[in-house]
Amino acid sequence: MSLKIARSLKSRMQSTRTLHQGKGAARVAALIIFVILGTMLLLLAEPEPETNPLLSQRSNGLRDLMELASRQDRFYTLNSRYTDDISSTKGLSLGRTVSSAGHYDLIARAGACGDISNCYTLEAVPRGVQNEDIDCGTLSVDSLGTRDATGLQKSNCW
Repeated sequence: MSLKIARSLKSRMQSTRTLHQGKGAARVAALIIFVILGTMLLLLAEPEPETNPLLSQRSNGLRDLMELASRQDRFYTLNSRYTDDISSTKGLSLGRTVSSAGHYDLIARAGACGDISNCYTLEAVPRGVQNEDIDCGTLSVDSLGTRDATGLQKSNCW
């Protein structure tokens, strides 16, 4: 009799285990479907920089401005002053006055204090097709770290 009960219990445990395994697999499948659908919705909602060349080119301009700001800080550490010389080896040694992708003119000038040796403002002025970027226009950063833009949506530029 106890052998019969043991077999019955074993049979019930196996069927219960199979039942729970089936539910787990269904949950995993549902989770995968939700992840895929969520990813698809995000891709549709967020424009990729590749689909909007102005955004991609703006990113390059922002990167170049931050590189110049870093070079200004290093220059100040070595020389106790800032400089408006972006390209030469006596200045920031960038080797150019145009952004790496060629869509912005890069300018260093005196900041709010009025003296380039004490404060600076770096600007990326759009050129060519980048002039169509009316949302941001000219991008700038100063020696205090203040970031700005001249466009209609300037709070979304940085």
